[in-house]
Amino acid sequence: MNTKTVLLLATFAILVFYYYQYGGRSGQTLTFEGNVMTVTAGDLEGRLLAEEDYAGTLMLFGGTELPHRNTISPLFLAALDVVDAGPIYAQFPDFHLCNSPGAELAKPLVQDVNIIPSNRATRTSLVNALREFHQNLRAGGERVCLAVSGRSARLLAVRIPAHDIDITREFPDQLYLLVSDAEKVDCRAVLEEI
Repeated sequence: MNTKTVLLLATFAILVFYYYQYGGRSGQTLTFEGNVMTVTAGDLEGRLLAEEDYAGTLMLFGGTELPHRNTISPLFLAALDVVDAGPIYAQFPDFHLCNSPGAELAKPLVQDVNIIPSNRATRTSLVNALREFHQNLRAGGERVCLAVSGRSARLLAVRIPAHDIDITREFPDQLYLLVSDAEKVDCRAVLEEI
């Protein structure tokens, strides 16, 4: 290969990386009119009613970042509120392990949470926590807990504005959180304080 071809391929690789790292996901915008939040993401427009303030600590049991640009909530978590986890932890400190008798008590309390980060720094914190969770899970390490604050929200409508199509029925009724701040905390320390 000649130098020109190598440079062309390298430039193309950098552009592809940039698109998937930033361009494919960074188009999400949030606007507010009173308590109604509009999320514009790719071809979609979602309207949510921001309800109660939320502040709590979540123990991660799963989750993923959704890299597609058409996502109202770009992060999904399966999480257990430490308030619910505290009594289980007191009886079964290893409840987070699948083979623990405490796991059966925790499973029905784990919630699916759709996360809408309010800014890039919060999103980065959440993504880093998810990566650490998955690494720890593969290595048999500790669970990851996040102190999260923001507002709970209820989905009102999802549309494809360019075609004036309402696709709200395609979205299940789930918990949405507009997260303004997320910080990793030590699970064991938090659980022992409860």
